[in-house]
Amino acid sequence: MLSWLRTRSRRDLVLAVLVAGGFAVIVGTIVVQRVDAGHAHGLHVTRYASGSVAYDRAFDVGSTGRLDVQLGDVDLRIRSTGAREARVVLHMDGEAVDAEAVLADMGFRVETSAGELRIREDSEEGWSDWDDAYDELEMTLDVTVPRGFDVVARTGDGDVAVASFEGTVEVQAGDGDIAIVDAGGSAVRLQTGDGNVALSGAARGDVSIQTGDGDVAVGRVAGSLEARTGDGDIHIQELSGELRASTGDGDVRVTLARFEGLEIRTGDGDVTIYADPSIRADVDLSGGDFILGDAFALPAQLDSHRLEGALNGGGARLSVRVGDGTIRLVER
Repeated sequence: MLSWLRTRSRRDLVLAVLVAGGFAVIVGTIVVQRVDAGHAHGLHVTRYASGSVAYDRAFDVGSTGRLDVQLGDVDLRIRSTGAREARVVLHMDGEAVDAEAVLADMGFRVETSAGELRIREDSEEGWSDWDDAYDELEMTLDVTVPRGFDVVARTGDGDVAVASFEGTVEVQAGDGDIAIVDAGGSAVRLQTGDGNVALSGAARGDVSIQTGDGDVAVGRVAGSLEARTGDGDIHIQELSGELRASTGDGDVRVTLARFEGLEIRTGDGDVTIYADPSIRADVDLSGGDFILGDAFALPAQLDSHRLEGALNGGGARLSVRVGDGTIRLVER
């Protein structure tokens, strides 16, 4: 079992906790205190003391559409709703600030047209420059849209949490954790330069995950899965489609609900595959040690650190390469 808990003291934002028997995602909350209200640049602006809501607005939208968020150093929390309304709330946490001035410096804007809700910041100074000017200011964007929406979210430096959508989900973070709960669309694409990635619950479509440095934890995937990390473990609760997984340094563990082909690579780590002994596979294993469960009748050729053979007459390719570690194929 993989168990990790990441917090950032400057945000006190808990992204994900993976527990025995399943997955739970815990998203932090921010206590707000109202001071006064005003309007700036066509936006509804509310001024608050430390721990505040700087922007809060609702939009009438259809049951399906597209959410497109592109922000810099902001944590994103995106939730679904059964209503036909979207809501956008921007929290600011830090020393007392003039929310109107911050929004103006960010170039923060929210637009709706033709079934699309777009959230942008267009600072003339660029993300890094305006962020340096408010170094002690932490921001979190809460967005609620109908569950039938497609979600596209990009952040330069921030954590992203997305929960319960029937459309496609695409998340890209320059540096931050990504936590997804229940993705019902045809595709999920998650990428972060440096951070952990957790996809809990069920994903009905194909899934692609990439992180430069971090652990990958996946729940139940009905489609194919591609998971890559430069340095970290990869754990997959249940997979029904094809798998391609690689890590530079870490363990890989997967339970196969159905076997459609598998390719796993790790530079330094163990690989454990839980499968039905009746699967038909062309097996090609290369690594330090091999452990096969008694239920797997594999007429194999063992040559030094390589094992090859046709399992139950052969079928889809089951290929595993480890630089230094143990490969286990055991009954689920």
